[in-house]
Amino acid sequence: MAIEPPRVSVPTGWRRVEESVDRPFDVRVVSVTAATRVWEDEATATAVREETGGDRTWRFFFASRLVLRPAPGSSKPLQRLVTARALDGFEERLRDRGFRSVARRESRDLPVGNGDATLTRYEAVSPVDQLDAVLSVEGYAAVWSAGREFRMAGGAYPVEVRRGTGEAVATVADALDPEGFRSELLDLIRRVE
Repeated sequence: MAIEPPRVSVPTGWRRVEESVDRPFDVRVVSVTAATRVWEDEATATAVREETGGDRTWRFFFASRLVLRPAPGSSKPLQRLVTARALDGFEERLRDRGFRSVARRESRDLPVGNGDATLTRYEAVSPVDQLDAVLSVEGYAAVWSAGREFRMAGGAYPVEVRRGTGEAVATVADALDPEGFRSELLDLIRRVE
């Protein structure tokens, strides 16, 4: 049976860049299959590229449907285990995208649909070689039970220029809107069905 990624309404300016189905982890007698879509903020990337020539992903968002086979009954220990493994996978995703010094900071509940997700905040840095700069980055990942499946969604965005000088770096700094980026990311997470 084919597994589809969850539905989510993504606003204009975001472009889908990836869709995959993989087996991120096995938990003894249960295997987990993830169907994932990834979007990038094309509007910000285009604006920064036109001003600086720097071509890279500035913000991304993903949504995954996690299906367990065989489908066990829902339980708190199972939810904790799936959440822990899924968050480990998110940290790996950040590192694969070139983020460094990835650190898990804190977790809290986030209302989604008819329940709550475990929302975890991350901090990292991202070198921008074309500009000889380093950006501070913030990321969030949420995991929640959706009946006999799980959902996971999250992403990351730049917060500030940590190191770098020059006109191009100043242009990047002016394009950053951490409060707006955070608000939009949390809204996208809440839209995942």
